[in-house]
Amino acid sequence: MIARAILCALALLVASPVVAQKSKSKTRSTASKADVLRAKGYRLAARHRYKKALPILEEALQLTLFPDSTLLYDLGAISEALGDCSKALLYYTGFLSSMPDENQQIEVTQKIKRCKKATELGTLDISSKPEGQEVRINGVPLGRAPIRGLQLPTGTYIVTSKKEDFYPYKSTIGVEYNLRTRHELRMQKMIFYGTLEVKVTPNEGAIVFLNHVSKGPAPFTSKKLETRRYLVHIEKKGWDRWVRYVTVEKDSVFTVNVNLEKTNTNVAIPPIPR
Repeated sequence: MIARAILCALALLVASPVVAQKSKSKTRSTASKADVLRAKGYRLAARHRYKKALPILEEALQLTLFPDSTLLYDLGAISEALGDCSKALLYYTGFLSSMPDENQQIEVTQKIKRCKKATELGTLDISSKPEGQEVRINGVPLGRAPIRGLQLPTGTYIVTSKKEDFYPYKSTIGVEYNLRTRHELRMQKMIFYGTLEVKVTPNEGAIVFLNHVSKGPAPFTSKKLETRRYLVHIEKKGWDRWVRYVTVEKDSVFTVNVNLEKTNTNVAIPPIPR
């Protein structure tokens, strides 16, 4: 049964195009390496050399950017064949999180029940900030937080997560027998910078304010402002106050060209953006 599933996976791997060809160079390189490892691991597994195939396929999984249900199932089946129910349980749980069809769910659920009977278990709850983060445990994708009531063999695990514009998350947690462990995955947002230029006509005597703070006479340039929304206003005696919200973006220059007017209009200063 295992050998047949492995052979099918190997055939699909050889016949499939490399999707990552349309991605960036680094992503393409990672995907290519994962494909090479997968092919090597499946060739070994097809010859029943499971002990040698397992670490190679596990390395391929670490390089897989998206959940790979076939690989997760095969890792579970190989681990189970080697008598390692702890690993098999984690891989099968990851497989179920990829939402397989009903027949596959029934089959793998039975395998999980069998493994649970042979293993000491603890329970893990995972939440995240921001909400909905993809969660990987020991490199196995298990869906998005919050994850409740995840039963795992006792031991130490590495929880990881990635999100664009956030630093990669990595934490070590312990699962203890018959106890419930709660873990909050807190992502730290990266700080990016851009440049703001403010040019005023006429500029003599014009004062630039940024979020209600005086930045001195025009023209004004700040080359390292955090990327977000700001309030810019200009004060010049005898001229109308000028007010605008501006957005500074990553690695870009936002230039504000201000033409002051004399209309005797009292322009209110709005609140600082949040």
